[in-house]
Amino acid sequence: MYSFEKCQHPNCNKTALTLFDADGKPITGENFCFEHSPDKNFVIENINRYLQSHQRIIGINAEGCKIEDCNLSDKRFYGCNFQHCTFANLHGDGLRLRMCMLDFSVFTDCTFLKGNTQF
Repeated sequence: MYSFEKCQHPNCNKTALTLFDADGKPITGENFCFEHSPDKNFVIENINRYLQSHQRIIGINAEGCKIEDCNLSDKRFYGCNFQHCTFANLHGDGLRLRMCMLDFSVFTDCTFLKGNTQF
């Protein structure tokens, strides 16, 4: 399941986004929610790069991000938080989602042929 680490911005109760270093390991410590991230473009690029370069994505928190122009075909997601995300131009044929949160997300121009989503 994704981390419930809180945003470092004072008085913010949202969960912090999961960001990754060059080796694909989660960065811990001074993370913010998307709204309070000092460099939103870096956040989007960081998360998109991680999604593209890994086959199994476990416990990522990308709440509120815009994820676009990605090929997620045959990828496996487990325990991820994609609430309030905007997904555009995704190719997710054979995509598998398990215990992922997609509440209030918007999908435009996406394909999920033979995808499988549970819980």
